[in-house]
Amino acid sequence: MHWEALGILLVCFLVLLSLLWFKKKRSKVRNIILVGPTDTGKTTIFMKLLHGVTEETFTSLTCNKGSYTVKDNGIKIDVVDIPGHERIRKGFVDKFKGKSPAVAYVLDASTFESKLRDAGEFLCELLKDPILGKNNFAIVCNKQDLSNSKGISLIRRRLEEEINLLHEIHSRSLNKDEENASSTSSLVIKSPGKDFTFSNLKANVQFLEASATDQNGLMDLQSWLRSVSG
Repeated sequence: MHWEALGILLVCFLVLLSLLWFKKKRSKVRNIILVGPTDTGKTTIFMKLLHGVTEETFTSLTCNKGSYTVKDNGIKIDVVDIPGHERIRKGFVDKFKGKSPAVAYVLDASTFESKLRDAGEFLCELLKDPILGKNNFAIVCNKQDLSNSKGISLIRRRLEEEINLLHEIHSRSLNKDEENASSTSSLVIKSPGKDFTFSNLKANVQFLEASATDQNGLMDLQSWLRSVSG
């Protein structure tokens, strides 16, 4: 009986140890969403990051999903590439946001100025979201290999200016009729009487340079993924 009791205790201990190991292993899996306006290079980044290849991609109406393993710590990150078309992107964001502790918001640094309004409005929606607004954010300024690309300092400043402008526009609309109130509230992410800055947000926002077509063009993004996955 004595040996039987010890055997049972040993089995229970091994089962408990296995459960703890499995839980620890599962806890290392993270989920990241790649979002941003259309034609910013999200899918190219996805393919280069997960598969190490750069292929010609086309505007997609569905998500791409895959697993990325951080080299230094072996942590697996489930990456979801969300389409940028404004008519469908919100539905996909709502589907995956509850599983994503971090957001990589991809911009085309070469056409940034011409698409600033859409980039600013979409970013406002994400930052205002009660779930995503508490997450880690990386503003990925892609296509830095092109000669007309803007740097991260300029992009950060122009986004802050655009978000302040959006706030003023929607605030004026709020004074006209109640119908615009809901659209206004969805964009207000700054304190009354103060200019918007990324440093004042609850979310931890970092700006990164990237070029999915360069051999080492995703080093900053990979470092960020390592930092938020630990």
